[in-house]
Amino acid sequence: MNLLCETFSVNQTVIEFGYKWLLEKEGGFELCLHSLSNHSIVDIGDEIATLISHFITTSTKPEERLITIYKERFHKYYTSPMIYLAAITEMLPYLIAKHREDLIKSKLIDYWAEMAIR
Repeated sequence: MNLLCETFSVNQTVIEFGYKWLLEKEGGFELCLHSLSNHSIVDIGDEIATLISHFITTSTKPEERLITIYKERFHKYYTSPMIYLAAITEMLPYLIAKHREDLIKSKLIDYWAEMAIR
């Protein structure tokens, strides 16, 4: 049992370091978004959503991580509201497939709808 607890602790530490790298300037998230500018979302959208999903689903507060990644970080990369909403629209099928309930709880869909109306 102790080995299991130690393994879980090590895995959580690695996940947290990975999450920090994901959010860093020029880190994993920006690399994913940059990849989208060079490849079709149809080709890599699921892989990007899966990669990011690992950091969301391993959290005790997945809604907060969804907001951090898909609201705050997306805004830093796509500064124009129109381009931001277009990027979210492209990612939406992949996000819904992986995080439907968490998206509803986080109220991100409401945020995007309000932004689109403005």
